[in-house]
Amino acid sequence: MQRPLPQTIAALRIPNREYEYFADHASHPFRPDEGALSLTKAWWMAELCLLSYVRETDFIEDRLTRAGFTGMNLVDKSGFRALIALAPDHAILTFRGTMFREPSNILADAKVRLVKDRRGGQAHRGFSEALDVLWDDIEPRVRAATRTRRLWVTGHSMGAALATLAVRRDLPALGVGALGSPRVGDDEFARTQPPLPHWRVVHQHDIVCYLPPPWRYRHVGQVVHLTRTGEVRFGLDAVDRIREGVRDRISTVLRGEGGWQSILKRAVGENALSDHAPVNYALRLWNALHRE
Repeated sequence: MQRPLPQTIAALRIPNREYEYFADHASHPFRPDEGALSLTKAWWMAELCLLSYVRETDFIEDRLTRAGFTGMNLVDKSGFRALIALAPDHAILTFRGTMFREPSNILADAKVRLVKDRRGGQAHRGFSEALDVLWDDIEPRVRAATRTRRLWVTGHSMGAALATLAVRRDLPALGVGALGSPRVGDDEFARTQPPLPHWRVVHQHDIVCYLPPPWRYRHVGQVVHLTRTGEVRFGLDAVDRIREGVRDRISTVLRGEGGWQSILKRAVGENALSDHAPVNYALRLWNALHRE
């Protein structure tokens, strides 16, 4: 069953307590040993990314329990957060994205100067420092969890950048799902990324995926593009996405659908900012999964 997408600015908000997390999860189990990309894996990761923004620990724990998780570890430090969701046979480490009420998050996003990365190349200073804040608390908990579980790593926005950096620190991960990720490092950084399955999911024209500018920065991973028509496309670069957007706008006008109501609807629900909303990632992936 298809789920409706947000039609108002309020419906895009984070944290989102009204959302039905992990709907029909029993019909779409997370299979940790499958190395290939699946819509099911991506959908689970998107749900966790959206849930990680909720402030109340008891709310998060309740929704995880309902979805079949048996435990969790939550690391909150200096405005940054990592959530380790524990299932009997796997663990998913999720990094929260930018919270605009947290000054430390805004400062981290703004520190775009490249600094030396321990594995090779140069990385975004703010993202590297944010991971350093969390690392001493995260690492032992992840090591303990993965003695008997398979590990996957994910995050949305700045959280996707932290996920990209975290697997460079030799976590025993099977793969990475980066949703709405900014660029994290330079050419050498991208070349020295661990040879894990790494999927960079981009919803339509999500503006954060174009940042920082590509003059010194490069993206990591295989791009997976979620379109507004519900398609899932592999390897579609930024130029292709812009070209499709222009074509879509022109065809709308030619069909006579370019009136004020259409313009207002697009201004709220179909623009580069709303495309970044984590709820849109979760719903687009859910709808694509059920369309499949």
